Amino acid sequence: MGNRMCRQASKPWTTDEQRASFRTYTEVEHAQGPDITSLYPTNTGSGGLWVMGQRNSKDTSFLSKTWKMASPISCLSILVIPLLVASLFCQVSNAVDEAFLENICQKTVDYEFCQSTLRSDARTFTANTDGLVLISISITVNHVLSTNDQIPNILKTLTDPLDKTRLQNCQTDYNEIVAKLNAAYSASDAKSYQEVINLLSAALIKRVECDDEYRLTPPIRDSPLSNASIRLQKLVDIAWVIIEEII
Repeated sequence: MGNRMCRQASKPWTTDEQRASFRTYTEVEHAQGPDITSLYPTNTGSGGLWVMGQRNSKDTSFLSKTWKMASPISCLSILVIPLLVASLFCQVSNAVDEAFLENICQKTVDYEFCQSTLRSDARTFTANTDGLVLISISITVNHVLSTNDQIPNILKTLTDPLDKTRLQNCQTDYNEIVAKLNAAYSASDAKSYQEVINLLSAALIKRVECDDEYRLTPPIRDSPLSNASIRLQKLVDIAWVIIEEII
């Protein structure tokens, strides 16, 4: 399209606006005189070269300007630069702002938790919605890794063989949760959001399996990971709500 526009610039134009759209000019002569009474174009017939003269009523000298055909690079710039500016504007306009964060957190199971969690990450207000999904999953992965790091220390404090077995089973569950969340991060990076939802659901199932170790089989006891489990559920919920805003 740019080359076609450049070729059209060689045609004679009938208005100043048309010429100004496709040509640049250089001043070749200059004459003094305060009263300009006429302005007229002259076609030299040399491949679209235009000379525009100005006549002074008190002076017979002229002001001439030569219009030159725009180069292909100039034509390309006319097309490309606005597109780059528009692209930059879209990226900025899609960034997360206070209104979007408010909208997201209002839809989660714990508004205050959502606000504090997303605001705690410096990347939140520099990301777009797709980036915010990645941030939320990243925060969730870090939480599960931290939980896993605590399990060996908890095991050292246990004396009941059943309690040890239960927690070791939970350790296996949480290792699988990490794997599923890492896969969810990769799927989110590829914008495969249905796959992300499936992986987040699978991660929550493993969380429930750990919780069930303590509440389904006697003796019923509180899980030492109960707080971590609740936090995990809330974090996954945040990611889920953000995805629902996209798909």
